[in-house]
Amino acid sequence: MYYKGYYINVVILDESYGVPGCVRHNSDDSYTIFIDASLNYEKQHEVFLHEIRHILGDDFSESDVQMIEMKNHMHDYYFEISAETFPYMKTMRMINAN
Repeated sequence: MYYKGYYINVVILDESYGVPGCVRHNSDDSYTIFIDASLNYEKQHEVFLHEIRHILGDDFSESDVQMIEMKNHMHDYYFEISAETFPYMKTMRMINAN
């Protein structure tokens, strides 16, 4: 998907080893969001929005992971991305990593 100048891939992982989600800044300047397949739809959506905030907040330039997560979680109540903005969230389950 392409959003606000960013190319973003979403991968649903069958084996996430207990991590709900993470995002990686790729060498081609795109991003890949990984989400745990065992989470229900609502939690997957929450994880997706959390990882999008990392991308939009340019959190990859900071080195203090705890500070990055604290800032990101502060926005949980204030930063919402609507279903109209991301209509493909409903089809997200179709992408699976094996």
